[in-house]
Amino acid sequence: MGVTAVNDPDAAAKLGDHKHRAERQRRRFHATKPKALGDVLSRLVAKRGYAAVKSDEAIGEAWRRAAGDGTAARTRVGGLSRGQLEILVATNALLQGLQFDEQRLLAAVCAAAPSARITRLRFRVGRIE
Repeated sequence: MGVTAVNDPDAAAKLGDHKHRAERQRRRFHATKPKALGDVLSRLVAKRGYAAVKSDEAIGEAWRRAAGDGTAARTRVGGLSRGQLEILVATNALLQGLQFDEQRLLAAVCAAAPSARITRLRFRVGRIE
């Protein structure tokens, strides 16, 4: 003779406990809410560095505006590291001239690209293509 739910006074409690555990297990594995597409894309852009490319273009344009067309043609924006923007310069004479005018150039670049948080310009003689 088997025990049936009618004869077992704890059957309702056991059944409730089973349903509770089953529901908790289902929520744990299947009830993750879908992520918003904007959140997924913003994480992807940050992870892959796509925003840095746009930032580099903005910094390059800020440098061109600050330096002027003649100087910008003989210089190239290098990297930005810890707030220090590296500018590659074609000649030593131009490098010295830019060093004398560094504070004005820094203020102009910072005004044109405030999100870059540039704190210093570093000039270096290098190959300009």
